[in-house]
Amino acid sequence: MAAVAARFQFSAVSAEGRAFWLVRSAPITAEHYLWAKMWPGIVPMLILGEVLALVSCFILGAGVFLTCVAAGTALGLSFGIAGVAVGMGAMYPDFRADSAARAAAGPAGVLFMVMSLILVFVVISLQGLPVYLVLRAQANGVPLDGLEWVTSVVAFVGAAGVCVAAAIVPLRLGAKKLWAKGISND
Repeated sequence: MAAVAARFQFSAVSAEGRAFWLVRSAPITAEHYLWAKMWPGIVPMLILGEVLALVSCFILGAGVFLTCVAAGTALGLSFGIAGVAVGMGAMYPDFRADSAARAAAGPAGVLFMVMSLILVFVVISLQGLPVYLVLRAQANGVPLDGLEWVTSVVAFVGAAGVCVAAAIVPLRLGAKKLWAKGISND
């Protein structure tokens, strides 16, 4: 998912090229502009993420719980990775790149990939303990106790919060940095 986002969403701002001055002079806020860049890329990200998650669960013979966790994780990471991609693409635009692939292959593109992997690691780490607790309870045929329920809910809400923050914060930071740049039309 991060590789697809690097190619299409990270380079979305850079794709404006030397005509970015026209976008900059339009009556639109930087955040609205970046959200408009993010939304079209969400659909392919969601499709790719959900297909990967559901097919993997089917191949592995995962139960309903793990399939739901995988689908929810793919949903959250689709938004989180897309937000990081567009936000970082706005922080480090390359208006002189002759192709979107070249813009995504630079140092900023590599930094985006690292940040995406960190996001995935954090989300999966937060989900590790509750998934273990639920699978252990299912294997032993016992219900979760109160502390395990609370731990599981807090961890899953934390993972969702990280994905929401990853979708919003980089866009806001990118908007501030992009509109603060002095853009020339040369």
